[in-house]
Amino acid sequence: MPVVFLPFHDSTKGTTLFLGHYNPTLKNVANWAYYQGTGSYSNDPTRQNTAFFEASTDESGWAWFILWHNGTTSVGLVRNQAIATKKKTASCASTKKFFAESLKLTPNLLELIGSGTRVTEVKSASDYSYNASSYSFPFARVVGDAGCFIDPFFSSGVHLAMTSGLSAGTTIAASIRGDGGEHSRRCRRDHRGAMAYE
Repeated sequence: MPVVFLPFHDSTKGTTLFLGHYNPTLKNVANWAYYQGTGSYSNDPTRQNTAFFEASTDESGWAWFILWHNGTTSVGLVRNQAIATKKKTASCASTKKFFAESLKLTPNLLELIGSGTRVTEVKSASDYSYNASSYSFPFARVVGDAGCFIDPFFSSGVHLAMTSGLSAGTTIAASIRGDGGEHSRRCRRDHRGAMAYE
């Protein structure tokens, strides 16, 4: 009977057991900080806490503006890592100054920040879009973040996790029933995993 391989991450050491590769077309870097005293996307009470997203005017990435329940606002930028590195190197700016300069490329978002104050340091993360080289191995299935992960701000990650769980469950149920061989079940799981990621 197959086992299910779930993601392993030790947050105390920052280590992850990783069986895949990063997707070069999705190799992005994100910079973000938290603000207080910002405006909101709409004065309509039913839309007041709606998140706002904007593409940068130089088309190098996109930005988010997300109001939290406690009055704090998350503001961040996502760019292709090579483009961001080139721009930052050319500007010789600190991360904080580069973040502030980059926000100018999103004028509508900058207007929403208004007179808000940044209350945290600027944080960074990169290389967070990846997929496994295989979604199964003999009598085991790879599901959830262990199989693939795409930018966390949209529901594609939820879709991928649910699809991988369903696909793994289907092949495990087939194994329990004795339907087909393990090789064909693995091929089916690998095919479904790759299709969902693409």
